[in-house]
Amino acid sequence: MIIAEDHRLTEEALAATRLDFTILRNNLYTDLMLQSLPAAVASGTLLDARGAGRASFVTREDCARAAAGTLAEGGAGRHTLDVTGPAAVSSPELAALVSEITGRPVAHVSVSPEELVNALTSHGLPAPIAALLASFDTAIAKGDLAAVTDTVARLGGRAPQTVRDFLVAHRAALG
Repeated sequence: MIIAEDHRLTEEALAATRLDFTILRNNLYTDLMLQSLPAAVASGTLLDARGAGRASFVTREDCARAAAGTLAEGGAGRHTLDVTGPAAVSSPELAALVSEITGRPVAHVSVSPEELVNALTSHGLPAPIAALLASFDTAIAKGDLAAVTDTVARLGGRAPQTVRDFLVAHRAALG
């Protein structure tokens, strides 16, 4: 992922100190689906470059609960925690889920990262943003975002919200 290098450098800088720290590596936010899924519902096509890859999307609210739990623990030591949703979801599963929730057919169409960048820029997205989004898809396709952890439940006091429950709660925003 394009932003991974920036995060890696931050983690290395922290590791080079004598400070105690807890790094929270939030997975992709479920909330961001509300920016792309309405177009998928309108067009009937969920276009991405994820292939058969899966991601354990997590809500920002769950990330906040995990962060609050980390602070409440006191933060002694040097820890790196992956903050994830409760299950890794593939794009075909997501398309089927959106179809079920909205009652409108949405088919998943897998393309290359280059084709995705071209499609996004042809719809007016700036090239750097299109490249960033394609890098997320490449990471998903490689399996980099598929791990599922208990961090939210352990630190946040309850299980993270599923993609299904989030989308049902935001059904009106899907179109």
